[in-house]
Amino acid sequence: MSNDEVPKETKLRPFQAHIKGAMGMGAQAIARLFRAAVRYVENIHVVPVGKRLHPLPLRIMHWVNALAMIVMITSGWGIYDDYVIISGLHFPKALRLGDWAAESLLWHFAGMWFLAINGLIYLLYGAITGRFRNKLLPIRFSDVLKAVREALSLKIAHDDITHYNAVQKLLYIVVIVAGISQVATGLAIWKPIQFSWLVGLFGGFQGARLLHFLGMVVIVGFLFVHVALSLLVPSTLWAMITGGPRIPRHTSNREVET
Repeated sequence: MSNDEVPKETKLRPFQAHIKGAMGMGAQAIARLFRAAVRYVENIHVVPVGKRLHPLPLRIMHWVNALAMIVMITSGWGIYDDYVIISGLHFPKALRLGDWAAESLLWHFAGMWFLAINGLIYLLYGAITGRFRNKLLPIRFSDVLKAVREALSLKIAHDDITHYNAVQKLLYIVVIVAGISQVATGLAIWKPIQFSWLVGLFGGFQGARLLHFLGMVVIVGFLFVHVALSLLVPSTLWAMITGGPRIPRHTSNREVET
């Protein structure tokens, strides 16, 4: 059969095969380009909005702790005045919660349960979510000295409230330790027979009372500094009320802040 006699369909088959092959290769190339474009967009897209700096559970625990601390401190002053540790040191009636020792004790026990339970939930929350690790660690001595020098020279720049400086980290760790100490010394004073081993650990009943008093001094000092800084940098106080700015979730290799 001559070429003229070969059917047209037969002549076109090789070309059709080439065309199909080229179309297949083109489709594959387009698919690869599309996948590459998707990966590129994933790397440069704006990170979606994340959680608040202070989630709602944390804010609730913070304000419950604040209220319970005020109740515990002021009622504790009423108890202290009935049986002083430091001769000549008394707290004025206007600062005491309770008109006499028994009434102050009732307030103290009421605040104790709120502070102990809420404080335990707060510690578990901070440990399980990693908030303590992310917000409070690491602490470098050189950073602490730098932050102290800046504070003494009234250079309290705190533009980024999502990060704590070294002094803030140290203060939070100190007050957490002081709070745990207050629970332990408080148990020793409240139930000295049942927790006799705790009483012995603190050097006796009066030793437990003295450590409990010193723990109160540390916490009151922290509250003064904490409130003062909140007033100097109002955005930190507002953040603890509203939740503060949203923290981006890191979903790609390149971090883009919103």
